[in-house]
Amino acid sequence: MEVQVKICGLTNCEDAEKAVTLGADYIGFIFAESPRKVDTEIAADILKKLKENELRDKVKAVGVFVNEEKENIEKIIKQTGIDIVQLHGDETPAVANKYTFPWYKVFRIASREDVDKQISPKGYLWQCDRLLIDTKVASFYGGTGKRIDLSVAKYAKDRTEVIGKKFFIAGGITPENVFELLDGIRPDGIDVGSGIEETKGKKSHRRMELLFEEIGRYKKSN
Repeated sequence: MEVQVKICGLTNCEDAEKAVTLGADYIGFIFAESPRKVDTEIAADILKKLKENELRDKVKAVGVFVNEEKENIEKIIKQTGIDIVQLHGDETPAVANKYTFPWYKVFRIASREDVDKQISPKGYLWQCDRLLIDTKVASFYGGTGKRIDLSVAKYAKDRTEVIGKKFFIAGGITPENVFELLDGIRPDGIDVGSGIEETKGKKSHRRMELLFEEIGRYKKSN
């Protein structure tokens, strides 16, 4: 079974190139406040070097934003060349649905009640092709590395399918648990960041390799 992979929180060329050569479908740059935040020059330089090494066409670049103004998002898209915007804040459908650039929405989930409030029936209102769920932690918009309860994640996936959208999941995904998550939930995509880091903002290439090995094992078994 196919599953798309996003490696997020990239801050340097070496990690980005490793992610793409291993088979990442998406690479993520965080433009919101975070230990993994990058400025536009760094993101632009990474994407430029990927192009020079004939890797840029193999991957989509995602910019992660939290409650950012539309004009600033458009400016960063122009400066960096990112392909897709991930809305990770308190954005509303009324605002997001007016965007002309590609985007998708993140919901922070801790319980079935959160799913009911945010995805059904409100999921119908979001005019994007996918929804991403992340683990809800008080006072944080994401990047905590905390794993979501698998039963809650499965419930969110079922609700997302009902409204006809692709289902992506983030939150505490590691090489050690990715097979269980994929086999139990069968998401359309996963978003991995802290679970493959050496330090915040620096990826472990060995852990990235292990992650993709486990994803490959899952694909072969399904």
